[in-house]
Amino acid sequence: MSVKQLTINGTSWMEFRDVLASLTPFRTYGNLSGITGRALDAGRMPQPHRSEYYDRSEHIDYTVLSYGTPIAWHDNERGWVMPDTKYSTTTSKAQGRIAPGIAALNTEAVAAR
Repeated sequence: MSVKQLTINGTSWMEFRDVLASLTPFRTYGNLSGITGRALDAGRMPQPHRSEYYDRSEHIDYTVLSYGTPIAWHDNERGWVMPDTKYSTTTSKAQGRIAPGIAALNTEAVAAR
């Protein structure tokens, strides 16, 4: 599968939602990327999210990273997870760009049940 090129400023949250819904790997020209599976390193992710991320590793099929730190992931049993964690200004901007898409995907998953 090829990696989709996106931009933080030029890509709408709906476009991010579509990429996340299909679990398509992506990258931006900056700090944000999406990968298939779990990242090997939890970067600057604080506890207890770090433990949750590693404990659920066999269920994580997609991870969104900012500067190499997982900021959101898809758990194939629980759906999308995006911890309420503050990082740098740039990462906060990235979180703000993907948060509406993740919220929409989780809402759609609940409605489909």
